[in-house]
Amino acid sequence: MRILPIHPVSEYNTGDLMTYYGAMYLMRKAYPDCEFLHMDINRAEREIDTYVPQYNWGNVDVILLCGSPFLSANPSGSKITMLKQARERFKNAKFLALGIGSSYRGINLFYDNYFDNLENVEQTNEKSIRSTRELLAGFDLVVTRDKYTNNLLDMTGLKSHHFYDTACFAPSILTTRRFNPFIISKSMIGYDKIFIYTNPLKHDMWSHFPEDIWKFYNDWMLQGSLKESKFKIITTTSGDAAYLSSIKVDNLFVTDLRYLALLYSKASRVISSRVHHAIYAKVCGCDDVSVIPFDCRYVSALNFGIDVMQPEIRLEDFKNHTNDSRLTPLLRGAHLFPDSYKGTLSFMRMKIKSYADEYANWIKGVLK
Repeated sequence: MRILPIHPVSEYNTGDLMTYYGAMYLMRKAYPDCEFLHMDINRAEREIDTYVPQYNWGNVDVILLCGSPFLSANPSGSKITMLKQARERFKNAKFLALGIGSSYRGINLFYDNYFDNLENVEQTNEKSIRSTRELLAGFDLVVTRDKYTNNLLDMTGLKSHHFYDTACFAPSILTTRRFNPFIISKSMIGYDKIFIYTNPLKHDMWSHFPEDIWKFYNDWMLQGSLKESKFKIITTTSGDAAYLSSIKVDNLFVTDLRYLALLYSKASRVISSRVHHAIYAKVCGCDDVSVIPFDCRYVSALNFGIDVMQPEIRLEDFKNHTNDSRLTPLLRGAHLFPDSYKGTLSFMRMKIKSYADEYANWIKGVLK
């Protein structure tokens, strides 16, 4: 079986790598001898009219989406185009979407229970609903990783399963006889407390909000991690590493997933502003993990007993925007990097196998 994933695969985004490896593990659990073909997403976007229609991959049995946030208020036109081209070219292939999600800006940061009101969704996300139908109509299997995506698909009438984020399976495919991220190396120098930093000033969602709000959020994160000197700040993009270095904040830049697995397995506490790193840390053995949300992607971490941390947003803190109805405050009363925090749910890594079995059964059901 030959599988063509439409998914970015590079060290520029370690979260994408986690969902890719997780999806690969699931496909090989269902069909151990399957072959993954390489698709260069960056080239496909540059050569949007010719790459997917003309590149020679040979026979393709499955077109696979590997857990990216495909659904948003401003969906990528290139992704829609690539999928249309793939449908037209590979008419006999099966189309699978494993653990896809959404990235609606500001949900559960400044919008309280945004998707609980379907009328609100219909008014503000008509484009999303339309693009969702374009993206996923005709798919043989769709599994979503968050409730927002699941609700949106229900509104479009598309059948889907709501289940676990594929990133949780990434350590399983990285495990070999010589490397096991679940076994802590006594000789390794690790860090007891880790903070995964992402610069909100560079994140797409913050362009939607006033400048003083995202500066406040960034200051809150940095003050929290710096206030507790025992936290090791880790960055996973060169831009974030360069930014922290420019303001004289010491950080460790890491993109190696195996090394990250070892670091997480040795840590007693991880706070992450990247959702897939929070999930990855949890399944690699750190029991005490929190996620700092930037957009609605964070909800996929809640399935793993990962807690949410964010500052208390008060409109009076932003005097120029007190009449802005978009900025409905969501008061969680979260403390700033509390030393004594312990997660309320204990996630058992043993369950990963049963989750993978469920995925594999769905995959076999459509590919038999």
